[in-house]
Amino acid sequence: MIGNQTKGKSFRGLLEYLENREDSSLIGGNMFGRNARELSREFRLSRQLNPEALKVVHHVSLSLSPGEQLDNDTWCEIAEKYMEAMGYISNQYAIYRHSDRDHDHIHICASRISLDDGKITSDSWEYVRSEKNHSPARARIWFTADY
Repeated sequence: MIGNQTKGKSFRGLLEYLENREDSSLIGGNMFGRNARELSREFRLSRQLNPEALKVVHHVSLSLSPGEQLDNDTWCEIAEKYMEAMGYISNQYAIYRHSDRDHDHIHICASRISLDDGKITSDSWEYVRSEKNHSPARARIWFTADY
């Protein structure tokens, strides 16, 4: 599994991008919204908890190798476990699946602001932790043990 992550300022901009790609579908997350506009409105709840924070949008893409394929439920389970492993315990997130490339992949749009206390989820060593948590070995552990 290959991962990529970035931070940004605009939930609406990222959500519009994710929703408007060809062969895009919202497959999961922990939010009620069913489209970019509704999700953006919902993300405002966490934004209001820490209005001074700058880069509050966390964007992760997780990709399989060409030829590999997962169903939506499995992708959602991987995304949930990835978010937990990265420390996003009480954070809002939405999962989009794109089928516009030769490799199966998802995008996670998450708030870095915790709903529990309004604090920013630490990004210390985030890239290293991400590499560790989306490796093929980690994926096998997630599906063979009670992680």
